Amino acid sequence: MIIDRATTLEGNEYYHFKKVPVSYWLRSGNKHYPSINNIGEVFVFNDFILILRKQRFLISHWLKPLVVSHRNLTNALGNSIENYFPKTFSYWEQQRKEVQIHLADRKYSHISVVLTLKELTSEQINNLKSFEKRITPIDLTSTNR
Repeated sequence: MIIDRATTLEGNEYYHFKKVPVSYWLRSGNKHYPSINNIGEVFVFNDFILILRKQRFLISHWLKPLVVSHRNLTNALGNSIENYFPKTFSYWEQQRKEVQIHLADRKYSHISVVLTLKELTSEQINNLKSFEKRITPIDLTSTNR
């Protein structure tokens, strides 16, 4: 299972956010592919975030796991993941209680993703802020991935 691989890779210390509403907008060139009706399990490790998403439409089904990291973890976690590079973090912690993460594809520069984690607690937002601070010394705008 991917969580077992992630904990052996990074250690057993992580934050787990259960049943977080997630919206996911993929953009390829001038085409947009929304996936707005998802629920996710979010695991915040020391230097990457693992998100297990379930789409709720007519039926519920699991989508590919999503990894947000400055490192390419495809080989370590398996080919069945979507591995994106974080570009920017935006926080709306007062009323909306959301964190929006803008992501870049590692392989194709014309693909970008906006991931929004909704209905977060203040503690969860602070955990994401500390994650961003841990990876900030790495240039988030760098094209060398």
